[in-house]
Amino acid sequence: LAALQTKKEWLPEVRRACARNQEMIRAAVKKVDGSSLPVYPSKANMFVIDLSEAGVDPERAEERLLLDHLVHTRAGSYLSKKHGAEFLRVSFTVSEADCQRFAQAFPIVMESLAK
Repeated sequence: LAALQTKKEWLPEVRRACARNQEMIRAAVKKVDGSSLPVYPSKANMFVIDLSEAGVDPERAEERLLLDHLVHTRAGSYLSKKHGAEFLRVSFTVSEADCQRFAQAFPIVMESLAK
């Protein structure tokens, strides 16, 4: 209840932080050939990153991001048997430091897996 009563005090900064994180993720995705954001900006709390043209298995990307860089994402296969092999989900409602870690790691992981 207290959070709702004080929403005017904290909500604008939360929205600005989410917008900054969205732009950081967008810039990282643009660095990777074959990856794209079908929806930008997002009104949800995460992006779908389309990897269908990148030649990279989202499950492998999820695994390498987590194990090598401590970045948690989700391969789409847990949501869709039909299209899950085409996308990766990443949240932007995380700290700026976590988002920066994703932005640095994503191009590295994608390059290593595209070989």
